[in-house]
Amino acid sequence: MKIDLRKPIAEMSEEEKAEFYEFIQILAEKWASKESLQLEFKTDSERAVRRRIEMLRRKENIPYISHSKRKGYKVAKYMEDYPDAKKSSLEMHSRAEKILESVKPIDEFCRLCEEGKIKSREEVSWQEKE
Repeated sequence: MKIDLRKPIAEMSEEEKAEFYEFIQILAEKWASKESLQLEFKTDSERAVRRRIEMLRRKENIPYISHSKRKGYKVAKYMEDYPDAKKSSLEMHSRAEKILESVKPIDEFCRLCEEGKIKSREEVSWQEKE
């Protein structure tokens, strides 16, 4: 049986839960390639694997780690995982900071609209449109 990770753990049968936790234990012992996770998660999409890993991090609080110096994913469980977990965390924080920085001009535009400081197309004269 393959694990259907679209289903929340709370909705899994006892057999599915046992298989899921066995799978998590395997990932606590070694890094898994994206390809092997695609087979395990029943998908041919790398993006689907990333989405499911993200869901497990957020909804099930499972500390999956991945970073630029390693291929694939692993579940952080032991003290020996700390360096990889720290690198994973730092890279994720860096990406989040870049996203927050890039949204600033959009937020500023929205603020100006809300304050009535941006004109509609109809309010702009033909000379200003060029």
